[in-house]
Amino acid sequence: MTGESFALFRQHSILGRLMVGDEADDAAFVRGLELAKSDPAGLLHNLFSTRALGLFNDIDAAGLSSYLSGLLIGTEVAHALQSRSRDAGYVILASPKIGGRYAMALDHFGVNARYGDALATVKGLRRIGETAGII
Repeated sequence: MTGESFALFRQHSILGRLMVGDEADDAAFVRGLELAKSDPAGLLHNLFSTRALGLFNDIDAAGLSSYLSGLLIGTEVAHALQSRSRDAGYVILASPKIGGRYAMALDHFGVNARYGDALATVKGLRRIGETAGII
Protein backbone atom coordinates (compact mmCIF):
# COMPACT_ATOMS: atom_id res chain seq x y z
CA MET A 1 0.00 0.00 0.00
CA THR A 2 2.93 2.33 0.50
CA GLY A 3 3.78 2.40 -3.20
CA GLU A 4 0.17 2.84 -4.20
CA SER A 5 -0.29 5.65 -1.66
CA PHE A 6 2.86 7.31 -2.98
CA ALA A 7 1.57 7.12 -6.55
CA LEU A 8 -1.80 8.56 -5.55
CA PHE A 9 -0.28 11.47 -3.65
CA ARG A 10 2.37 12.05 -6.34
CA GLN A 11 0.03 11.94 -9.33
CA HIS A 12 -3.43 12.88 -8.07
CA SER A 13 -3.12 15.28 -5.16
CA ILE A 14 -2.25 18.85 -4.42
CA LEU A 15 1.10 17.57 -3.11
CA GLY A 16 2.17 16.30 -6.51
CA ARG A 17 1.50 19.61 -8.24
CA LEU A 18 4.63 21.05 -6.64
CA MET A 19 6.89 18.16 -7.68
CA VAL A 20 9.05 17.88 -10.76
CA GLY A 21 11.24 15.04 -12.01
CA ASP A 22 11.88 11.56 -10.68
CA GLU A 23 15.53 11.75 -9.68
CA ALA A 24 16.31 10.52 -6.18
CA ASP A 25 17.28 13.17 -3.63
CA ASP A 26 18.81 11.33 -0.67
CA ALA A 27 18.84 14.37 1.62
CA ALA A 28 15.13 15.00 1.03
CA PHE A 29 14.38 11.29 1.48
CA VAL A 30 16.22 11.23 4.82
CA ARG A 31 14.35 14.36 5.91
CA GLY A 32 11.09 12.48 5.29
CA LEU A 33 12.45 9.48 7.19
CA GLU A 34 13.32 11.68 10.15
CA LEU A 35 9.83 13.13 10.42
CA ALA A 36 8.27 9.66 10.12
CA LYS A 37 10.66 8.33 12.76
CA SER A 38 9.82 11.11 15.20
CA ASP A 39 6.05 10.96 14.65
CA PRO A 40 4.95 7.71 12.97
CA ALA A 41 1.33 8.12 14.10
CA GLY A 42 1.00 11.55 12.50
CA LEU A 43 1.13 10.58 8.82
CA LEU A 44 -1.93 12.55 7.70
CA HIS A 45 -0.75 15.63 9.56
CA ASN A 46 2.81 15.15 8.31
CA LEU A 47 1.71 14.85 4.70
CA PHE A 48 0.90 18.54 4.77
CA SER A 49 4.58 19.25 5.48
CA THR A 50 5.32 18.15 1.89
CA ARG A 51 3.25 21.05 0.60
CA ALA A 52 4.56 23.54 3.14
CA LEU A 53 8.21 22.66 2.46
CA GLY A 54 7.60 23.15 -1.26
CA LEU A 55 5.69 26.41 -0.92
CA PHE A 56 8.36 27.92 1.30
CA ASN A 57 11.21 26.52 -0.85
CA ASP A 58 12.69 24.54 2.06
CA ILE A 59 12.95 21.61 -0.36
CA ASP A 60 13.09 22.32 -4.08
CA ALA A 61 10.47 20.87 -6.40
CA ALA A 62 12.87 18.16 -7.61
CA GLY A 63 13.33 16.86 -4.05
CA LEU A 64 9.71 16.82 -2.91
CA SER A 65 9.01 13.42 -4.42
CA SER A 66 11.92 11.92 -2.48
CA TYR A 67 10.73 13.64 0.69
CA LEU A 68 7.25 12.18 0.25
CA SER A 69 8.77 8.76 -0.39
CA GLY A 70 10.86 9.04 2.77
CA LEU A 71 7.83 10.08 4.77
CA LEU A 72 5.71 7.15 3.56
CA ILE A 73 8.40 4.47 3.71
CA GLY A 74 9.65 5.84 7.03
CA THR A 75 6.16 5.65 8.51
CA GLU A 76 5.79 2.06 7.30
CA VAL A 77 9.14 1.07 8.79
CA ALA A 78 8.52 2.92 12.06
CA HIS A 79 5.18 1.17 12.54
CA ALA A 80 6.64 -2.23 11.69
CA LEU A 81 9.43 -1.77 14.22
CA GLN A 82 7.01 -0.94 17.03
CA SER A 83 6.08 -4.60 17.29
CA ARG A 84 9.22 -6.30 15.97
CA SER A 85 12.82 -6.59 17.01
CA ARG A 86 15.42 -4.52 15.20
CA ASP A 87 17.64 -7.62 15.38
CA ALA A 88 15.26 -9.88 13.45
CA GLY A 89 16.38 -11.19 10.07
CA TYR A 90 14.95 -8.73 7.56
CA VAL A 91 14.98 -9.51 3.85
CA ILE A 92 14.16 -6.97 1.15
CA LEU A 93 12.17 -8.48 -1.73
CA ALA A 94 11.99 -5.66 -4.23
CA SER A 95 13.55 -4.27 -7.37
CA PRO A 96 16.83 -2.41 -6.84
CA LYS A 97 15.17 1.01 -7.22
CA ILE A 98 12.53 0.64 -4.50
CA GLY A 99 14.56 -1.94 -2.60
CA GLY A 100 17.38 0.58 -2.31
CA ARG A 101 14.99 3.04 -0.68
CA TYR A 102 13.85 0.42 1.82
CA ALA A 103 17.49 -0.55 2.50
CA MET A 104 18.32 3.10 3.13
CA ALA A 105 15.30 3.51 5.41
CA LEU A 106 16.06 0.36 7.40
CA ASP A 107 19.68 1.39 7.79
CA HIS A 108 18.57 4.86 8.93
CA PHE A 109 16.40 3.19 11.58
CA GLY A 110 19.34 1.06 12.72
CA VAL A 111 18.13 -2.19 11.18
CA ASN A 112 20.27 -4.61 9.19
CA ALA A 113 18.63 -6.16 6.15
CA ARG A 114 19.73 -8.23 3.20
CA TYR A 115 18.38 -8.55 -0.31
CA GLY A 116 16.48 -11.64 -1.35
CA ASP A 117 14.99 -12.71 -4.66
CA ALA A 118 12.91 -9.77 -5.90
CA LEU A 119 10.55 -12.23 -7.60
CA ALA A 120 10.06 -14.46 -4.54
CA THR A 121 6.47 -13.35 -4.01
CA VAL A 122 5.56 -13.91 -7.66
CA LYS A 123 7.25 -17.32 -7.65
CA GLY A 124 5.47 -18.29 -4.43
CA LEU A 125 2.06 -17.26 -5.72
CA ARG A 126 2.70 -19.17 -8.94
CA ARG A 127 3.65 -22.27 -6.96
CA ILE A 128 0.46 -21.99 -4.89
CA GLY A 129 -1.56 -21.60 -8.09
CA GLU A 130 0.07 -24.65 -9.64
CA THR A 131 -0.44 -26.74 -6.50
CA ALA A 132 -4.10 -25.70 -6.31
CA GLY A 133 -4.57 -26.45 -10.01
CA ILE A 134 -5.46 -22.85 -10.82
CA ILE A 135 -2.53 -22.39 -13.18
